[in-house]
Amino acid sequence: LQFPQRESNREATSRKVLRFVQARLMTQRRSRGQEQEVPPPIIVRRSKKADDHGGAWKIAYADFVTAMMAFFLLMGLLGSTSKFDKQGIEDYFNTPLSSLLGGNEGADRGGYARERRADRCAG
Repeated sequence: LQFPQRESNREATSRKVLRFVQARLMTQRRSRGQEQEVPPPIIVRRSKKADDHGGAWKIAYADFVTAMMAFFLLMGLLGSTSKFDKQGIEDYFNTPLSSLLGGNEGADRGGYARERRADRCAG
């Protein structure tokens, strides 16, 4: 069982225009009394190419999803680290150049980094 396909509005309009033009040509031929065969007009239907719009939301959504993934990854990692590791990360971000330049480690924390190393070595 097959159902007939519906025409789009554009196809229906094109069909009506074509019928009107053909009917008009036939009446003109009859009124002039010409017996010559006039070729039917050539109607070229050009399909509109889809405009390149509507794609920006995908980029924005991908950026959002990436940011959310990074956020939850960071939250998961921070939730699984120990108190001492968190303190070491905090020390690094408070004085980032001291670890590179070999400055006074733990000076701002009263020697916390040395105590932490001693705890690791002892336990």
